[in-house]
Amino acid sequence: MSIIAVASPIADQGQTTTAVSLAGALVQQGLSVILADLDPRNKLADYFGEKASPGLTFFDLFSSGTPNTDSAETVPAASGVDGIALIPAGTDLATSVQAIGAQEGKGLIVSRFLSSLEAASDPIVINCPQDLGILMVNALAASDTLVIPIGADALQDESLGALLQFAQMVENSKQRQLKKLLVLTRYQGTPEEAESVLAEMKDTHGELVWPGFVPADDNIATAGEKGLPVVEVDPQTPAAIAFRQIIGEIA
Repeated sequence: MSIIAVASPIADQGQTTTAVSLAGALVQQGLSVILADLDPRNKLADYFGEKASPGLTFFDLFSSGTPNTDSAETVPAASGVDGIALIPAGTDLATSVQAIGAQEGKGLIVSRFLSSLEAASDPIVINCPQDLGILMVNALAASDTLVIPIGADALQDESLGALLQFAQMVENSKQRQLKKLLVLTRYQGTPEEAESVLAEMKDTHGELVWPGFVPADDNIATAGEKGLPVVEVDPQTPAAIAFRQIIGEIA
């Protein structure tokens, strides 16, 4: 089971779009994917809208503290997109997290839960929270790879450095390295201009930087309106090609 966390501590960087698009790219490889939403804003449920079936949420998981792995309620719901199952955040995830208090092992609740699923051989993509708290600990502790989508206008934001430091803390705690990939997204310039931005990114973040970029693409907005991954709208659109290349990099 491969688990990819998608996180950006800065708003409006295309995080949810990236999570859905990577899931769609995995489905195109013939895989079934679980999309898990640890963002208390419940972004994935909003993305898929009425197509998604009701089912287990992370609100339920954190409210109970320990999942009932023998229950049918632990089966992820259908997202309405073939090949993608969904575990939404739920309506009040932030409050339910408070219910676990100082419970021992609270940073591993999601990791243990995901490993208990019958579909544990399927890849999982986690849409992360923005806050660097216990939900982010759970997301990173469960994951093998961290993808950080970020626009050129946010590269100097201190929150990026804070996220990378936080990831390092989780790595040290679990004594296992995450594969990390910093992805330039929503880029509106020419490929030549993108190369200049990527060179600056590499000066600061070195091998963490993915050598390509996700261009601004009207098909991304169309995909969001339809509640679909962009690869389902047009598999040959520039953004769809970029997301498949990212999966090729981290698979």
